[in-house]
Amino acid sequence: MSNKYFPDDPERAITEGCWKTEDEFIMQNMFPAVWEYDKSGSCCVLALLINDWIYVGNIGDSWALLYENDKMVELTRDHKPCREDERKRVVDSGG
Repeated sequence: MSNKYFPDDPERAITEGCWKTEDEFIMQNMFPAVWEYDKSGSCCVLALLINDWIYVGNIGDSWALLYENDKMVELTRDHKPCREDERKRVVDSGG
């Protein structure tokens, strides 16, 4: 898969790549017969290292941590409905 924003704009490339993947997943699962059996969700953690920068993203119930100098550093937060901000985001977007 190629992306016109990579490598000049890695943040936009990652975001667009995630949306494109979701669109393709939805297109493959549009048929009612599939809905009856497939209750798939999604989760993904991705990291892109370019020179001295690390770009990290997550989708769903996934969480990126980095172990650095004997400490755990939270790079992302999982998208769980028990988080007030996540619940609000879902409700505000019609879910």
